[in-house]
Amino acid sequence: MKEYKSIIVFVSLLLLLLLTGCGESPRPPLNEAQRTMRDSISTLRLQEASVEMDSICNQRLDRLVVTYYDSIMEVRINEIRKLRSRR
Repeated sequence: MKEYKSIIVFVSLLLLLLLTGCGESPRPPLNEAQRTMRDSISTLRLQEASVEMDSICNQRLDRLVVTYYDSIMEVRINEIRKLRSRR
């Protein structure tokens, strides 16, 4: 019985070491030039994304304005027709 306990403890410790030893090592810290490069690239990408989002928003706004204008015109034309038909 004592042999089984020692085998179970040994296997458990071995399994624990294997599971904790398989992780990725942390990335090395960036130096000043690398941080500056990363920040510059991030800023450029954010500016590009901002321009693209503005363009998408403007296109959507244009479509909505046309749709709402058409809807309002249709309602007004129907109101005019109703008023004319009453005469």
